Amino acid sequence: MDLKTSYRGVSLNPIYAGSSAVATVSEDGKILATPILDEINIIDLTLGCRKILHKISNEDEQEITALRLTPDGQYLAYVSQAQLLKIFQLKTGRIVRSLKISSPSYILDTDPTSTLLAVGGTDGSIVIVDIENGYITHSLKGHGGTISSLKFYGQLDSETWLLASGDTNGMVKVWDLVKRKCLLTLQEHSSAVRGLDIIEGESGDGSSLKLLSGGRDDIVNVWDFDMKKKCKLVKTLPVNQQVESCGFLKNHDGKRIIYTAGGDAIFQLIDLESGTVLKRTNKPIEELFIIGVLPIMNDSEMFLVMSDQTLQLINIEEVLENENDTINARSTIAGNNGIIADMRFVGPELNKLALATNSPSLRIIPIPDLSGADASLPLDVEIYEGHEDLLNSLDATEDGLWIATASKDNTAILWKYNERTSKFDIYAKYIGHSSAVTAVGLPNVMPKGYPEFLLTASNDLTIKKWKVPKPTSIMDVQIIKVSEYTRHAHEKDINALSVSPNDSIFATASYDKTCKIWSLENGELEATLANHKTWALGCIILSV
Repeated sequence: MDLKTSYRGVSLNPIYAGSSAVATVSEDGKILATPILDEINIIDLTLGCRKILHKISNEDEQEITALRLTPDGQYLAYVSQAQLLKIFQLKTGRIVRSLKISSPSYILDTDPTSTLLAVGGTDGSIVIVDIENGYITHSLKGHGGTISSLKFYGQLDSETWLLASGDTNGMVKVWDLVKRKCLLTLQEHSSAVRGLDIIEGESGDGSSLKLLSGGRDDIVNVWDFDMKKKCKLVKTLPVNQQVESCGFLKNHDGKRIIYTAGGDAIFQLIDLESGTVLKRTNKPIEELFIIGVLPIMNDSEMFLVMSDQTLQLINIEEVLENENDTINARSTIAGNNGIIADMRFVGPELNKLALATNSPSLRIIPIPDLSGADASLPLDVEIYEGHEDLLNSLDATEDGLWIATASKDNTAILWKYNERTSKFDIYAKYIGHSSAVTAVGLPNVMPKGYPEFLLTASNDLTIKKWKVPKPTSIMDVQIIKVSEYTRHAHEKDINALSVSPNDSIFATASYDKTCKIWSLENGELEATLANHKTWALGCIILSV
């Protein structure tokens, strides 16, 4: 048999990491801009041909603090710690404007016509810039704290152009941009205001408007107001979460609906009249929160930007028509995959990569196409929850249909590929170790078509062999608490485990500077490989 001697590789680099700035997307959802410290990636999200259009390097090497794409996707505005506002034109691929601002900025907003850009500063000031021509049209002052939210309201050929702004002291202001003055000042929040939205009132003629404000004090306020400075607080709703984003949605079945997102990584839809939560996402096991919501396609779809730099796409229209109370993401984009501890090829065609990362969730990503430079960028990720603490390692069968994961929550989980859904489901959970499970092993030979055993190694210094129940039509998760055998294996933590190609023996490696060979059938010690000068961090049995 001829062995392959030449290989071609590709790097999967992070597209979104190391920055507190929230990613931004064009109105049609086709262009995404993400920060990586002092750099910015501008990405084409078109399915089948995803690629990086531009990579912007910040010459001053200062971290990007805020960025915003215009709704038409023609320009990107961004600010760095150096207090420089720059406007990048996507068509020409160059910076067309650069302005010095009076203080650091962490919040930007553009108007619906892609004409104006609002920049909120930490000194409480707001400047509005004509994007195409590059000059300041308005300079607004009056806030006593850092600007924490901005929202334009206006329509083309309309005489009503407003900007709502909120600060970290809980103050909200509404500015009349035509008359260049403050229309309203509202102080009903006790913490930073992070979400703002304005829509037409029930009259529909523009004479009355509604304002929604949401803050980190776990409430949202709804106001009725007009251009004559008449303003009334209509409703205050406790939403039981720190609000990082909120907004109005179209009426559905006669109900006025709002959304809130933020604390506990929960996105929820609320009936404005009754204050009832209609639908919501599940709280993830990992401690995350939503740092921003990016509405696209006239608010019919939204990207939820998570604190781990993943972006979850939800379809609002499908969610409202679905009878299920739980909101599920249609797809997920991974900005980065964190620290990768282990990986295996999985899937029926072995065209996916299972990752054990510094997260309780199992991540599975598509393998990038190596056929050419024009191959689509693999951005999607499947996230599977089951463990309650970080993953240490994983293993998979040669057919790619079974995955075993080891976690710091003292358990191991066996996952089985579901041909109907093309996803992995939890098949069995193994409970019995008194400390973190550090390594797992699955058989290389499966005469019955499924793995008949699972091996685990733990920081409790033991190894265990478990029986895998025979697959049946019942889909319930099986909890296994009794192992076939348990052996005290090493004097210090066990780092790795490897099963021989014929499943007759297996090896373990430990911080006690030894590797040991064990009989797989009865768990008896076959040999000890000592005299390592330092820790034994890994092992593999190539043949018997």
